[in-house]
Order: sequence, then C-alpha cells, then structure tokens
Amino acid sequence: MHGRFRTAGNSNAVDKLSQLVSPCEGLNFPKTEKLRVPVRNTADGEVISGGSLAQLALENTLVNVADWYTMVRFSVRQLRQSNRTIAFAGFGNFIPSSSVQDPGL
Repeated sequence: MHGRFRTAGNSNAVDKLSQLVSPCEGLNFPKTEKLRVPVRNTADGEVISGGSLAQLALENTLVNVADWYTMVRFSVRQLRQSNRTIAFAGFGNFIPSSSVQDPGL
C-alpha cells in the first residue's frame, strides 16, 4: 500500500486483503452475534449488528472516513445520564471539543 488512508482509491486493496484474510481463522474477528458489548461503526456511529468485523475493519481503516463526532455522540447518549465515562486507546485527543460543550452529552 502506498498513499493515503480513508479514500475510495483503496477499494481494490480492501478486496485483496479480504481475500487474504477471510480463509485464515486466526486473522478474523468473532461473529457479531458473539460480541458482549455494543461495537460501533466509526464511519456512521451505528451499532454493528451483522457482517464481517474483519471486512468492516479493513473498510474503516482504508476507505471510509471516520465520523468521530457522530460515533461519540451516539455512544454517550446510550449511557445513563449519571455515569458517563469514555476511554479511548491510542495517541491524541479523539473527543471533539464540540462534544464537551454539547449539553445533551
């Protein structure tokens, strides 16, 4: 791979990687029915309810643009009002400053 991430130009790479990953059990994630907690799609914020998590991970890394604001907003609104704690792993501040100022969050 060369170039940018999160661009439609990487669709062919996603297809090739999917063909490489799908037959290898050790490179796949569990089925969505086996998830113990809600997992959200970073592209649209919706809870993932079906499909291949490996495919979705590839698409969301290489093709789809992450909509962090929507994903965080949907996630926080799902939590009880009195117990809203979010933990992120990785580098940088992923909570949009506009989320902190939103009285509904």
